[in-house]
Amino acid sequence: MALVLDHYRNESQNLTTGAEFNLLKLKSLLGVIQEQEQFRLDEIGQLYRKNRNLKTGAEQDQMNDIISLLSKFSEGLDGIREVIQKVSGT
Repeated sequence: MALVLDHYRNESQNLTTGAEFNLLKLKSLLGVIQEQEQFRLDEIGQLYRKNRNLKTGAEQDQMNDIISLLSKFSEGLDGIREVIQKVSGT
């Protein structure tokens, strides 16, 4: 198992999101992922889904603009939620 993890770790040194995702997903499947790594895996997944939703074709430009604005709004709300949680200690 260590050999496989080393292979993916070396691949991820290129700092490509795909290789990083592959390494983190493998660790998740093997049950050896750490909390910080799981957070990064979730973050990459969210970014992938967001980008996929925005690439739906030229005829969808208006919808893409709306989705993009809603996404930015959602990110702002997430930031506010994090600050409130830090301040309140929850």
